[in-house]
Amino acid sequence: MILSKHNLAAPILRKHVSRQECLERQDPALKTRRLEEARAANLTYDRCYTSPRRGELER
Repeated sequence: MILSKHNLAAPILRKHVSRQECLERQDPALKTRRLEEARAANLTYDRCYTSPRRGELER
């Protein structure tokens, strides 16, 4: 069997996620900060890549 990086990625990611969840259980502020950063990143992405609506163009 040939192992590729795709075969190895899933267990590594699962280990990282479970470690992150454990840390977040110990310190809920970590989860709050992670979620706030994700929301901010999504808003930034949306601002950059969504096309402006017609009403916004007329302003």
